Amino acid sequence: MKKFSFGLEKILTIKQKELDMISQDYARVLNQKQVKEQRLAYLNDQLNQLYHQRQTMLRRSTSSQQLHQMRFKEDQAQYCIKEVTKAIETLHLQCEQLLKQRQAKKIEVSGLEKLKEKQLAEFNQLSAKQEEAFIESLWNQKNNFKQ
Repeated sequence: MKKFSFGLEKILTIKQKELDMISQDYARVLNQKQVKEQRLAYLNDQLNQLYHQRQTMLRRSTSSQQLHQMRFKEDQAQYCIKEVTKAIETLHLQCEQLLKQRQAKKIEVSGLEKLKEKQLAEFNQLSAKQEEAFIESLWNQKNNFKQ
């Protein structure tokens, strides 16, 4: 019982560490995703400001070179928005994958914990039976000694 119990305890410890590592990875990726989403919101604000500045410049009949520069800045902002959006999608997929892995690992750890509890209950029950048998044998020896 001890050898098997020790092996089970060792496996359970390893699986719990794996679960902790997956949870840490999930938290890290989720944090990266949130940072990228904040960056995306900032870039969208910047793009809106650039658009309004260009509209104002058009009303004031600004030179074509300045308008071209403004349009170039807008294009850069749009490119950055596309790249950040791609990064967010990738991080979202990683989050989903890690979440599935974490769920599977939780189920595995839970099963091992239940097995450990079952074995412990069986061991306690067996110990109690052995103790009862020992006490009964002492009682029988005492009764035989009196006779």
